[in-house]
Amino acid sequence: MANCNNKNLSGFSLLEFLIYISILSIVGLLAGGMFVSINQGNAISVARTEVDSAIRFALDQIHQDIKMSTGVTTPRYGKIITCDATHTSACLVIVAGSNTITYKIISNQLTREVDVAGSSPGTANPITPTTVKITSLSAEYFGNYNVPALALVPTFQILITGSYNSSSPSYQYSETKQATFASVSAYSAPARGVFGGGMGIFTPVCGNAASSTPHINGLPTYTTGPC
Repeated sequence: MANCNNKNLSGFSLLEFLIYISILSIVGLLAGGMFVSINQGNAISVARTEVDSAIRFALDQIHQDIKMSTGVTTPRYGKIITCDATHTSACLVIVAGSNTITYKIISNQLTREVDVAGSSPGTANPITPTTVKITSLSAEYFGNYNVPALALVPTFQILITGSYNSSSPSYQYSETKQATFASVSAYSAPARGVFGGGMGIFTPVCGNAASSTPHINGLPTYTTGPC
């Protein structure tokens, strides 16, 4: 009859099993936390990239339009207009030759409409994607002065705020960018507007027009025209 010796046979005791389960649980929690953190970081990165790209593109488009502008009707000189969910009318209207370019916020998208003189009204085309909500656009019209030329340089400060269009908490991100642009065509033209006869007297020249109603510091509305 075989003699079975069970002294060398061993297994997990209850204590060892509990320790093993505890270690596995801790490792699992750490790995899960790292996974969640990585996912949240990726989500914020995606949201930041989308919002930043959309606002930069919008500012670049506005810059190109202002640079080649021959006048701006909205906002008036020395005024600030802000478009948001409650103010959906035009907050930036640029005149470029025979074209009138209008910027509005429609359904959380910044739109650009080009109307050609003598033609039917253009279409308001979105210039920002649906993944980004444009919550506000502010436009301020003021003047910088070229002292040597005694010329008023039409200048605009544009501020755009946007956020990522998602209900997920991981993708919540908003950003505001501000830029200042000058009208190159007005600046490079000969003496678009000069001060003469003492400070505070604005003399429009080269076909320019100035309103009789002064705004900031007694300065008139300034619009450019062909020389």
